[in-house]
Amino acid sequence: MELKLFLSIAMCFLLTRKSVAGDRFEMARMADDHATGHCRDRYHSQMDYDCLKYMWQYYHVFNRRWKSCSSYWGKFAKGWRKPKNRNCPAIDRKCNGVNNEQCCKSIFCYTTTMGRRLSN
Repeated sequence: MELKLFLSIAMCFLLTRKSVAGDRFEMARMADDHATGHCRDRYHSQMDYDCLKYMWQYYHVFNRRWKSCSSYWGKFAKGWRKPKNRNCPAIDRKCNGVNNEQCCKSIFCYTTTMGRRLSN
């Protein structure tokens, strides 16, 4: 499954280089939607484990200024015992396009409350 995602992302980059400027962004968006399984169009609370896992692994690909979610893993795991770090909807509302730490924290929260683990 990860190979399929990698190939879809690679296809996205190839399409953006070979197409004309007007179609380039539409093709990239279509390839991106295919690669993420339309995960980006949903709130974290509506995602299943597979979607949350892929967003955890590839969130930083969507914006080059973002860090990978796994770089925050130790911080999130250490702070998990605090009640404020278990309020997933409140954390999800803080997720924005400027800093992905809150977005990654939201994914960590929802996945952990499902009883699942994410890799670091």
